[in-house]
Amino acid sequence: MEREPQFDELTKAFSAYLKAKGGRFTPERATIIRGIQQYLSHFTLDELKVYLDEEHFRVSQATLYNTLNELVAAGFVTKFMVKDKAYYEVVFNRKSFCHQICTNCGKITEFCNAELDEMILTSKYKRFSISDYTLMTYGICSACKALLKRASRKKKTKK
Repeated sequence: MEREPQFDELTKAFSAYLKAKGGRFTPERATIIRGIQQYLSHFTLDELKVYLDEEHFRVSQATLYNTLNELVAAGFVTKFMVKDKAYYEVVFNRKSFCHQICTNCGKITEFCNAELDEMILTSKYKRFSISDYTLMTYGICSACKALLKRASRKKKTKK
């Protein structure tokens, strides 16, 4: 399994983070980390809960929520809102990433731009050393744009 080394690294890093805070790394937390590793991109708490249930991993909603919040606080997972819904993404061992988010349907896609990376990472910042970044761009995806255009044409023909 190609994601196994990342699972081991994330498990060790999260365990060390919790220990430093006086917390415990429980089997339930290990199960949650294994679950989030199945997602190559973004997921919701509900999607993760369904996956864990389907795989017969029993984890309470509270443990799931609290563990995701701890992973976010540790900087291993990021959380962002799209259309009043929380999405999570594993960012452990990733330096930068950019998202396109459709404000109409909520679709999230990632994109890479070498010129943008170069510009952001080599820019001079006042009293600040950048290590990584996240970029969220909002707009309308091509599918929604086409639907909106068709709906607009229908309105015009009805008048």
